[in-house]
Amino acid sequence: MTSPADSRRLSVAIIVRDSLEALRETLASVREFADEIVVLDTGSRVPPRELAAQYGARLFEHPWDDDFSAARNACLAHVTGDWILWLDAGECLSRGDAQQLREFVSQRAQSQTAYLLLVRVPARGPRAAAEQVARIRLLPRHPRIQFRGRVRETVAE
Repeated sequence: MTSPADSRRLSVAIIVRDSLEALRETLASVREFADEIVVLDTGSRVPPRELAAQYGARLFEHPWDDDFSAARNACLAHVTGDWILWLDAGECLSRGDAQQLREFVSQRAQSQTAYLLLVRVPARGPRAAAEQVARIRLLPRHPRIQFRGRVRETVAE
């Protein structure tokens, strides 16, 4: 018998602009565990339509207005899952972390709580270093939850 927690749908929400290779890495890292992938393009010279389709993602467009929260909120408007993992193009999850995240959402995540997650950002170029960033990345989908702040945006209710 399936419990309500077993049917929790996990959506991945990604904003992107002119970062096809970075987006490819992110899509490859999430496609095995996400129930839905939503990509919001904020004005790429070459919109990633084919790439998004190749990974089963739905692509939407939103004009860039110099506000990361506005872009994230526009992306959230298209998400249908119970839980949302938001990522930027280039941020990836290892296979093991992805599996643990999926199990956590299905079995233990509390619907009134947002969660910090370590996300790997790969090195871009010979002089850059890879890093791990811990921020609130996993949220329950709720109409009152929105991003605030033009830059260094944060989740608020």
